[in-house]
Order: sequence, then C-alpha cells, then structure tokens
Amino acid sequence: MCCFLFPLTLFGQHTATHGNVIWANYNNSIFIDSNWSIVNDVQIRTKDEIDKWSLFALRTGAVYKINKHVAVVAGIAWFGSMNYFSGKTVLANEWRPWQELSFSNEIKSVKFTQRLRLEQRFLQKLFEGKKTDYFETRHRLRYRLEFAYPVWNKKVVLNAGNEVMGNLNYVKDNRFFDQNRTFLAVDCKLSHSTVFQFQYIRLVQWRSAIKVLENNNVFRCSIHQRF
Repeated sequence: MCCFLFPLTLFGQHTATHGNVIWANYNNSIFIDSNWSIVNDVQIRTKDEIDKWSLFALRTGAVYKINKHVAVVAGIAWFGSMNYFSGKTVLANEWRPWQELSFSNEIKSVKFTQRLRLEQRFLQKLFEGKKTDYFETRHRLRYRLEFAYPVWNKKVVLNAGNEVMGNLNYVKDNRFFDQNRTFLAVDCKLSHSTVFQFQYIRLVQWRSAIKVLENNNVFRCSIHQRF
C-alpha cells in the first residue's frame, strides 16, 4: 500500500500538470526450451493526446526460468525521445541495459507477480536544440506488483497493479522519486498464442530539471504473442 501513496506525499509545493497520452505496444516471447526464452517489444508513445510524438522504443531480453515461480532476465533497450524547439524536432537517444528478477504465484484463481528491475540509463544530452556526443548516466530501480484474475472461460483476464521507480543517483534527496504507475487492464485472448490488452495507467512523473510533477492519464493498447 505504501507504494501507492508514495508519490502523493511528495512535491506538493511544486507545479503540477495534467494530460492524456496514448501508448501502443507490440510484445512477443520466443520460447527456446522449458527454461530459456527471448522477450521483445516495440513501443510508440504520444503526448498532448495525439498531437505530438513523445517516444519510440525497442527492447529485448533473455529470460531464464529458474523454476515455475522465479525467473531472471537481462537485456538492452533503445529509446528515442522527441524534443521540440521552435517548431524543430530532435530525437535524443537513450541506451538502456537492464536486469530483472520476477516472482509469481497463484492463490486460488488470483495470480500475483512481483518484479524488481534495475536499469542503467545512458541519455544523450542536447545543447541549444542540437544533439551532443555526451551521454548522462543514471541508474533506476523499479518495483512492480500485479494481480491477475481470469473471467469468462479464462479468455478474459483482469489485471491491476502498481509500479514505483527510484533514481539511484539521488538516493539522499527529493530527486530520488522518478515516477509511479498505477494501472488497470483487460486481457482478451484472441488465439492460443495472441492476446490483446487494453490498459489504463495513472502515471505520476517528477521532472526535476523544471520542478514539475506530471500527472497523466495513459491509454495503452498492446498485442502480446508467444512463439
């Protein structure tokens, strides 16, 4: 419960903004054997509803399933963030190696999953609206707790959860809080290997450079496939 309340207790004296954004995802899992698999995803995000592009992303990782409850993952991702300068757009690069530990279990019909992810973020800096060769290094820790409950012959699954993120570069000051995501989702099984998901996310993100707390409604559509 504390992770749900955490962002609400911070930065009350700073400017807050509100908006609606759309995210689109394609995810797949390629199973090699009973222990090993590869996960991939592609993302497109907007801001100011659909008026502007916000972000493009490619991510991949290798998964090792230790047992039916525990898995570890290591991978790398590329993120391209759109920046707008007097009508000009600049795509800044971010390279992100990441590692993850997940634990899942099931109590009666409710499945719960905990995920702890560590990210090393290398963000390209801009100067006067132009890309530079300098990359700022940040380390981020993410913890997510998710619950899933199947309905309608297990072809529809309801999901709810929360994810909180902390910037490990700033453990001792208020820039530690990076963002919080509280979400609700509906999974619809289209076939034995394909699932469509619609997700609503309440995203609270701290922009420390401009002292703004963003409070956004995110509407996310995803396709998940297993091979």
